[in-house]
Amino acid sequence: MGEWISVDDEMPEVGAWYLVAAAIDGWGPGGATTMAFLDRDKDADQPTWLAHNDNPDSELEGVTHWMPLPDPPEPHQGRGGGE
Repeated sequence: MGEWISVDDEMPEVGAWYLVAAAIDGWGPGGATTMAFLDRDKDADQPTWLAHNDNPDSELEGVTHWMPLPDPPEPHQGRGGGE
């Protein structure tokens, strides 16, 4: 996997999922690391991070860093994947 990229240095392409670090109070000293979808906000100039949870419209605030998701494993890697 790559290195963390600060949102102050570069923003990723809109319309995809990313691994993000967010400074969220109450989630521990480093905040939270989770998946989020970067979507174009219809009412704002800036794109919006949407949290990965049951509510698809749940905006995730405090995102400080991002990185692309890794490639999925090959079918033969891990349990039950064949030989």
